[in-house]
Amino acid sequence: MDEDKGLGKPLDRSPEVLKTLAKEYHNNLIFTDRQVRPDDRSQINMIFMGLIFLSGKMADDFKLQVENGDIDMLWEYNSEAGPRSINGYPCFTSLRTMSKREAKVFWYYVRKIETLMNQI
Repeated sequence: MDEDKGLGKPLDRSPEVLKTLAKEYHNNLIFTDRQVRPDDRSQINMIFMGLIFLSGKMADDFKLQVENGDIDMLWEYNSEAGPRSINGYPCFTSLRTMSKREAKVFWYYVRKIETLMNQI
């Protein structure tokens, strides 16, 4: 597990790390904002509760990083979920981020794993 908790700029993860994260996603160890149904997207800040507390410069910096592609995906290990859920989604007091480039490589590996599993 890499240690990039917080709302700072994501680490520049290597393809090997992203492949490991894809395996962990496949094994249901990771939850991402992409797993939230489109109708429920307004609940992202209740799933990743750290977003609720963004204000001022921190909120502006986060928004700018999203617009620049420095933050493209929110995720966290399922083991970090609290004891409660909201509308069937886990609730996290922490979150991790991936850049657009990292997310693209991550989802490439996820699809590759799914393809291989479907061949069994």
